[in-house]
Amino acid sequence: MLSRSAAVVALGVLLVPSAAVAQEGEMVLATYFQCDMTRQSRTDEIVNQVFAPVYDQMVESGAISGWGWMAHQMGGKVRRLGYMVAADQAAALEAQSQVISTVQSDHPEAGEEFSSICGAHEDYLWRIETIAQMPSEAPGTQAQVSMYFYCDMSREGRADEVVKESFAPIFEQMVASGQLASWGWLVHDTGGKWRRLLTMSAADYATLFAARAAMVEAIQANAAEAGTEFNQICSTHEDYLWNVVAAR
Repeated sequence: MLSRSAAVVALGVLLVPSAAVAQEGEMVLATYFQCDMTRQSRTDEIVNQVFAPVYDQMVESGAISGWGWMAHQMGGKVRRLGYMVAADQAAALEAQSQVISTVQSDHPEAGEEFSSICGAHEDYLWRIETIAQMPSEAPGTQAQVSMYFYCDMSREGRADEVVKESFAPIFEQMVASGQLASWGWLVHDTGGKWRRLLTMSAADYATLFAARAAMVEAIQANAAEAGTEFNQICSTHEDYLWNVVAAR
């Protein structure tokens, strides 16, 4: 029988829209895997060869709007990230059930192999608060930085306002100028301790680091007070660099 961690791959593997465009208010079901580093590259093959066709069918049917699979480049203990985009919580959970059923019946050996490599995971449901493109909508995107914030829950709504009012115009200009391929701001719905998520992607890490430095400089120059207020609310964060293995 397919274990839960293997089943979640199926729901975390096929995600960002192929025809549709991710929308504010949609839910991202993300699964963060801890894996055997000596065998983790095998999971990328399993995802592309076995799980991706299952998710492609779900995108075509409208059950989900897209999917993605990321490989760890730098950061904490998480080695692989699978995510999917759905209309709401109910749609995400229904898609999860459908994937589990399909993989159990059609690909049990692949599911068990995946579970033997990535034996621990943590699930999150994120709501898309603000977005300017997803990786699948930005051809050539290979690198992504994710900044996971720990925030004061009594004031985190104000942090969202700061991002939308003061930071979003800076990020959007960077996408328009080609400094970034995409960016997004997501808020915690269900899961662990992380409360907010900022993502930025680019063609490669050199471009991404340059964009991040330009972003910090622009905030200091044009939104310093907003930056200070944001840091008071979300005072701690964890950074991850991801290689985009697949995003559709």
